[in-house]
Amino acid sequence: MKEAQKILKVIKSGNREKIDREFSEIYEKYKGLVCFILTKYIDNQFEIDDLLQESFISVFNNIDRIKTDFKGYIASISKNKAFNYLKQKKKYCLLSDAEIDKSVLIDETRSNLRLLIDDLNKKLNEEEVNIIIYHLVYDYTFKDIAINLNMKESTIKTKYFRALRKYNENKKGK
Repeated sequence: MKEAQKILKVIKSGNREKIDREFSEIYEKYKGLVCFILTKYIDNQFEIDDLLQESFISVFNNIDRIKTDFKGYIASISKNKAFNYLKQKKKYCLLSDAEIDKSVLIDETRSNLRLLIDDLNKKLNEEEVNIIIYHLVYDYTFKDIAINLNMKESTIKTKYFRALRKYNENKKGK
């Protein structure tokens, strides 16, 4: 909290040189910590660099709101930036036949998977197929699927189990 108060005092002074110096010192002091946190969740260096900058911008834009220790606040902001990035990335991850074909599966498994997906597509609607594939092939939790499809977790579970039941009933009736 002392660091936040010190920065606020420098900002209020209006001395641009002191403000720049203070921000540079804070950045140099904590950039290692922020990078460490970001690399725990993200493996793309360009994204890490962007999120590093976004984290510090967010800290400095909200400097007057810091009520806890400065280091903890920066760590929390960085972690939230990483989580938000991952959520955003998942939102745009569309499941298509092309992606399934490109998956890193051995040839035999790929062939079996393709047959299963074709069979699922014949018996279920697209949403049901996607939920099943997200869960069984990509190993997404129901919560992850709910976030990705913008639905409630309970709705995803219900749709998943109904789709499995529907698929099995159609398979038996074959």
